[in-house]
Amino acid sequence: MSSSRGRSVRGRTAAGGYRQGLVMKPDILLADEPTGNLDEKNADGIHSLISELNKELGMTVIVVTHNMKLAHMMEEKVTIQRGKIVPAHERD
Repeated sequence: MSSSRGRSVRGRTAAGGYRQGLVMKPDILLADEPTGNLDEKNADGIHSLISELNKELGMTVIVVTHNMKLAHMMEEKVTIQRGKIVPAHERD
């Protein structure tokens, strides 16, 4: 992902990147491994932010994650294993 000036935005802080992305108040937030490179304290802050956006602001949040703590916070879950959607009754 790059800005209009051609600079990469990956080097920005996670919180700063989320704030920038939320300025337009989107209806849907797509988050691909939102806490993958964060320490536990900052990851917990992002978990809280995602939960708040969903529950208090009614924003639809689609999260792709390997972080089970974050996954368990989600109201609805879709599990994909080996490229296939796993029915809820077959999940671990």
